[in-house]
Amino acid sequence: MDGNNSITLISCTHFNWTARIQYRKSLSNRNDAIKYATRHGCNLIVQYYRRSGPLFDVMVDPELSCASSVNKAHTETIATEPEPESTGWGMLVLQSMLGLAKRFGPAKDIP
Repeated sequence: MDGNNSITLISCTHFNWTARIQYRKSLSNRNDAIKYATRHGCNLIVQYYRRSGPLFDVMVDPELSCASSVNKAHTETIATEPEPESTGWGMLVLQSMLGLAKRFGPAKDIP
């Protein structure tokens, strides 16, 4: 794993939980788990297999101990791009108003 720009995906059969690993959330869709991990600064996803389908536990491994202790053949590294920081409410309103002004052009005087 490369610092904050990647997420390690590992099967539950190769996962060894340590006291430092922090559980965040379980999701049933891989893409949703990756999006959640990216947004919340998580760097580990553990895939479990159930009868009803897979389950993805999103976690934080601060020391990257899980990824380093498992054979690379049993892990998948997913490169991520940090999401742009969200703007405040006032900035969002201003951007929307400017977008409308550009769309409808300048106001014309009606005689």
